[in-house]
Amino acid sequence: MQARKRKKLVNNNQIQNTLDLVSKYNYDISIIVPIYNAESTLLRTLKSIEDQNTNGVTYEVLLLDDGSTDKSSEIATEYARKYSNFKYFYHNNSGVSVTRNIGIDIAEGIYLMFLDSDDTLQQGTIKGNFDGFEKYKSDADILAYNLFQQKNDKITPHVRNGNFRENVPVALYNIEESAYLNQCTMNIVIKNRDKNDRLYFDENLKQSEDAQFITRVLMGKGNLIFSKIGGYIYDISNYSTVDKYKSPVNIKNMIFVFFESLITASKLQNNGLVIPYVQSMILYELNWRFKQNTLFPYHLNEKDFEEWIARLRKVFEEIETETILSQTGMDFYHKAYFITNFKELPNIANNSYGLEVFSAGSKIVNIQSVTLVFNNIRPNKNTITFRGFLKFPFATLFNEIELYIKYNGELNEVKLTDSPASYYKAKEPVAKFYDFDIELPKEQYGNYEWIVKIDGFEKITSGYFENEVIFKRHISSPYVVLEKSVLSYEMVPFKVEILDKSKSERQEIINEQLSLMEKAGQTNLVKFKKYCKILNLMIKNKSIWLYSDRVGIIDNAYNQFLNDVQKKDKVKRFYVVHKGDETLINLPKSQVVQYGSLKHKLLYYYSKVILTSFKERFEYSPLSNIAENTFYGELEREVVYLQHGILNAHTPWLYGKYKTKFDKFVVSTHFEKENLMKNYGYLEKDIIEGGMARLDGILPTDKKKKILFAPSWRKSLVIEEGNSERSINKEMLETSEFYKGLQSVLTSSRLNDELLKYGYVMDVKLHPILTDGDSLFSNTQSEMKLLNSQSEFNQDEYQLFITDFSSYVFDFIKNKTKIAIFQPDREYFLTGNHIYNKLDMDLEVFGEIFDTADKIIDFIIEGLTNEFPITADMSVMYDDFYSFSTNQSCAEQVYDNLVNYFKK
Repeated sequence: MQARKRKKLVNNNQIQNTLDLVSKYNYDISIIVPIYNAESTLLRTLKSIEDQNTNGVTYEVLLLDDGSTDKSSEIATEYARKYSNFKYFYHNNSGVSVTRNIGIDIAEGIYLMFLDSDDTLQQGTIKGNFDGFEKYKSDADILAYNLFQQKNDKITPHVRNGNFRENVPVALYNIEESAYLNQCTMNIVIKNRDKNDRLYFDENLKQSEDAQFITRVLMGKGNLIFSKIGGYIYDISNYSTVDKYKSPVNIKNMIFVFFESLITASKLQNNGLVIPYVQSMILYELNWRFKQNTLFPYHLNEKDFEEWIARLRKVFEEIETETILSQTGMDFYHKAYFITNFKELPNIANNSYGLEVFSAGSKIVNIQSVTLVFNNIRPNKNTITFRGFLKFPFATLFNEIELYIKYNGELNEVKLTDSPASYYKAKEPVAKFYDFDIELPKEQYGNYEWIVKIDGFEKITSGYFENEVIFKRHISSPYVVLEKSVLSYEMVPFKVEILDKSKSERQEIINEQLSLMEKAGQTNLVKFKKYCKILNLMIKNKSIWLYSDRVGIIDNAYNQFLNDVQKKDKVKRFYVVHKGDETLINLPKSQVVQYGSLKHKLLYYYSKVILTSFKERFEYSPLSNIAENTFYGELEREVVYLQHGILNAHTPWLYGKYKTKFDKFVVSTHFEKENLMKNYGYLEKDIIEGGMARLDGILPTDKKKKILFAPSWRKSLVIEEGNSERSINKEMLETSEFYKGLQSVLTSSRLNDELLKYGYVMDVKLHPILTDGDSLFSNTQSEMKLLNSQSEFNQDEYQLFITDFSSYVFDFIKNKTKIAIFQPDREYFLTGNHIYNKLDMDLEVFGEIFDTADKIIDFIIEGLTNEFPITADMSVMYDDFYSFSTNQSCAEQVYDNLVNYFKK
């Protein structure tokens, strides 16, 4: 009924009739609004236009329905009935570029604005845009205006607004003089040109069509007007075309169509030259994709990947080194990465200016100093630990990097190792950094100067402190008071000095620091310090161990606590419970402390050991960043990471030692130990063997006719809020290959019939993040049971375990279950649709990998006939995988190893 009504109002012929009638300007501005299934946002969009105060500026709104099947047409037609300047047009679904082009052709305004149907305008935008364009209309064909991003209710200015630096409401920018404006979004207004002179959106380009169109318009007169009046609010809360075409699987060739079209257009209009503005636009696209790990098509085979890289190098031939170096918003180490890998290999010149790096005749940088990034400085019983890494650009070009500490005139060499910090602000190793981990005697007084030599040439060092260092950065005090000495530092050149100070001199420094804290407004920290002083005699010499899991999750820390709390070893132990999780545990109140309470903070301050299942500091520390830094030199605790699953995902940028700063890392397997030392920067002394405590409850038992299907989550399909809050983006989920593959299995009547025939049940356990969208997975067959968070099940009973890349798979190695890997979106996984895109251990050694629903269904059906046995060789491989002894529980082995460590 609605479809007939809609087509009666407008149709494709009406659009043509309108085209024939357009012969003059009847409005100051035409606002082109493409619409496709936007019922949830369209009303808000149109209201933002309706509420504009235009002060006589006339406008029309072209509501262009691109074949919507929801209630968008009802909303749009209602506005068209209500206002004569709101005009509704319908056409069959053809895409946003076709839709905008229709709008360009039928518009009756002097100027054309564009507004997507999920975005809004700030008050004053229409008038501001018209007045701004009128001011410079003879100089430019295009105006841009302030861009804002909205995520749910939060609106923030886009970083690109900062590219427009003129401190006036409206200004004119020339793209030769301002080549790095990077205007690529639809917060623009253009002139309504004569039909023969019009530019249109490329209807074959599904990605970056906005940027291509805008750049072509800009190259006409080479000028861009920018207005700071009003603004375009771009809603990033919902699924969009950018999300659809973010993956390299979808854009591996399309991205080159975009780049090459810009290069061709520039050469045609600029006597064969690719102007810096176009070069910068290409770099802008490369930069955000590189940072978001959505640039390289790692799903391709080796030959195709090399061809893709060669094509990218061809694009870089048109980009000057100087343009790369000047690109705004691109980190310098990423610039160095692109220059080193895609331009002429840089060369080094050592002269009176220092070590100068050149590429294609252009000087890139003069390396005069090396940064020492300290991520951990802490006192021990007799020593002070200094951990960190050396950081300077183009380190791969040099043969020998050496670090020395000069003490009493002698140079003492410090061992350097490859650092996982080389994954600098990216998920690629973009640089070459070097870790150091040394200890200085607490009471060996004197000056320690840090010196770096690059290929024999001595360089000045400068220090940089991260949060977990004993120096109190937040009050700018260069001193740390120790039991019998004082430690001080100088940043450039970096030096530390251990000073012999009397008790009264040390107290004087402490008093001065308390005064600085008061002046800095840190009165709560001063009060907390007084609490600690009062309790010092009572608690100081007690051994306190705290055990922490994550809010809503009971994991290895709880299981380890249950083992350790029974020990009569004079250790006071507390399990940290989050508010609302009290019902998940069964412990007396005397053994529990609530996360974030004053008691928790005091126990944390005096603790000797923190055992945590999760890596983020906020998950085990109740102190703020400022408090943690303020008291860090006084904290004696060592952080022991118990893990919540075996680390197999390749994530050095998340789990590298420089990032986690764990004192001890508990492992369950030989593989983990080798992997942590090879890829994550840990030393053998950092690793505790023994195994995760929860593995003690996983045992090989008699199997039942049951299958467990447990897919993991995908970062690209979730909305992230706060530190650890994630919810599923249902719209993105429904359109993903991941969801389609899972649904094909869960709705398979062929599989269900075979399960029924052989008496099997397949349980489906979704990752907790996916349970927010579990209604989308509810359409299962009779023999497929969707488990919820409250469902009780025994994971030892299953004959077959199916997952994708989840570390949950290692539990089923422990209980000797047959394993299969199902990755319906394997290509998307390899190209960055999750936190990581490769594994440190190939799961194929434990189970066959399937990438289509039909293949995994065939595998399951075949296995039903023989109850999924594991071979003798696989059984041996399972037995050899774990490194802990089978004669003692994992929890007991971890306890023994920790006790032995602390005795030393």
